[in-house]
Amino acid sequence: MGKSSEKSTVTMYQISKELALENNLDFVKKDIKGNINIVEERRNSFDNFKKDQTRKFKELLNTTKINLEVAKNNNKEFAIPLEYKDYTKFILQNFSSPAVKAIRKNEFGNLPFTLWRDTLIELIDYCTKEVNDPEEKNKIKHRMLANHHYFSNERHEKLVNRFSSILKRAEMRFAIFDHLEDNNYESLNEIGVFRMISEDDVIQLYDYLDAEIEKCFTNFGKVADMFSELRDQEIEDKAIESLFSDEDIKFDESKDVLIKAVRETNNG
Repeated sequence: MGKSSEKSTVTMYQISKELALENNLDFVKKDIKGNINIVEERRNSFDNFKKDQTRKFKELLNTTKINLEVAKNNNKEFAIPLEYKDYTKFILQNFSSPAVKAIRKNEFGNLPFTLWRDTLIELIDYCTKEVNDPEEKNKIKHRMLANHHYFSNERHEKLVNRFSSILKRAEMRFAIFDHLEDNNYESLNEIGVFRMISEDDVIQLYDYLDAEIEKCFTNFGKVADMFSELRDQEIEDKAIESLFSDEDIKFDESKDVLIKAVRETNNG
């Protein structure tokens, strides 16, 4: 049997040299071949810088993106998978930012969407800064967005904003009819009073709206459960099918599964 291929890694020593160069620190220099060298007279400064980066990195070992694959090599240096190098450098560069603080506390998913989005875009820009081909850059960007579930999170944010807008539109502007005089209807209409009903009436209408929203979400949950069941069954069927076929596995379109899930839910 041949040797299993080892995954390419990078050490904190190399990452620290690259960060020092990016920050124009005077204890590293790049030679004509592109190698980053330490200025010997300033080696102590580099060692302190590397020690600080390693301290920060150890705090990041609780984050899923890195922790699962980090190991130490024979020199007791952290061996970071090469695919996470730019991710690691970006976090170390922005260690004190609100977004990275949230990452360190495993609270990245709790950030306001706009801050989460802007940080993700910054990360992608950082990771693709040396990619010159626009098509390749777009491919990497799309892959990273998908890996971070950006598209579903963006859709959820739009849904939240839409619900907020709908509920705002449902706000009742009313006048308490018990105290209306015959001659003030026109003035009330001028200031935007649309319905001549009492406060108790409005409360009843809000209760009705609340109940209808609850019905909507209950039904949504049933459809989502059915959708998941259909996908699970499909995955199982395709897995068995793949044992007897060399053709690429193709899954049903999400829209088609949704239509079936709604139909199955309504028929149930």
